[in-house]
Amino acid sequence: MIAQLPNLDAILKRHAIPPKFWPEMHQLVEDGVRPCRTLVSRLNHVRNYKAALNEILAELSKPLGHKFPPADYQSPVSYESLRSEDAVLVPSAGAPSAAR
Repeated sequence: MIAQLPNLDAILKRHAIPPKFWPEMHQLVEDGVRPCRTLVSRLNHVRNYKAALNEILAELSKPLGHKFPPADYQSPVSYESLRSEDAVLVPSAGAPSAAR
């Protein structure tokens, strides 16, 4: 079990999520199981599904002391601006060394 949200059904009901998607939402939140494409699409593009997901994430964030970023979050770091010479490569254990 990844997380438990006792009021998950209330959140889903409040946002008018059809009961046929409730088992998948429970699997997503409680077990980390990726939902079907239909539900993923709705979570990304349908207003009430997005609102339900945002409320779920806010509830899950409460005991952690930080919030998950909103779906439209933009990183303050422009990854395109990073140069290859700025990258630090750390070899993993057992990987052959470049110095050999």
